[in-house]
Amino acid sequence: MLEENWLFEAITETYIPLLLVFDNLVNDRIPFRITMSLSPTLCSMLVDPLLQERYVKYIDRSIECAEKECERTKNQPDFRASARMYVDKFRSAKELYVDADGCDILRHFRLLQEKGALEIIASAATHGFFPVMQVAPHAVRAQVRIGVESYFRHFNRSPKGFWLPECGYYPGVEKILDSAGVAYFFTDAHGLLFAEPRPQYGVFAPVLCDGAPVAAFARGHRVVEAVWSSREGYPGISRTGNFTGTSVLTLT
Repeated sequence: MLEENWLFEAITETYIPLLLVFDNLVNDRIPFRITMSLSPTLCSMLVDPLLQERYVKYIDRSIECAEKECERTKNQPDFRASARMYVDKFRSAKELYVDADGCDILRHFRLLQEKGALEIIASAATHGFFPVMQVAPHAVRAQVRIGVESYFRHFNRSPKGFWLPECGYYPGVEKILDSAGVAYFFTDAHGLLFAEPRPQYGVFAPVLCDGAPVAAFARGHRVVEAVWSSREGYPGISRTGNFTGTSVLTLT
């Protein structure tokens, strides 16, 4: 149940709010382009009928609890305002999830991609950390191949991009990605900053790998710190986001 609650919280707190923002931008005719990854495991969970049914029960319980909290705090205006906010939020989530999307928010993401607003990229089958798995190249190839096949099954197209799990790169990954039809991937900042030769624009421009015609994008340190840093980031969890064990790139 713990893992299911994580999924349900993510649907309520992350994916549905994102879809609402995207829909508002589309409805207001504000052009935008966003790249985001949806992993094979997440996609499989989002389309699972049992989990869809359980999410509806979860959001119903959340609405019920928030409504009871409104009643409990009726003589406490500040607390009641917070409870009222959650009632509205949970009802809005259920309206989009059940009424608008028929319990299939993955379809909603797919439609936004077909409109040109999103570019959804693939990821590995089970989030395997490639630098550790490089002793078994067949396993890395399987992670990539299954990830690409899962993407095609859910989005009716082949992915252009690929998110390396934990941004973990090792020399040769680009060849495996190229053989799977992937055109670019994301890795950690030091993969580019300490590459040979060092890229002229650092992390602010993609580069082509030497081993295959696949482009590498790096995430910037400031972005990572804003999300992961225990001192400077939000929500300030006790990890830095500086994952170790990834190799640097050899570039053309």
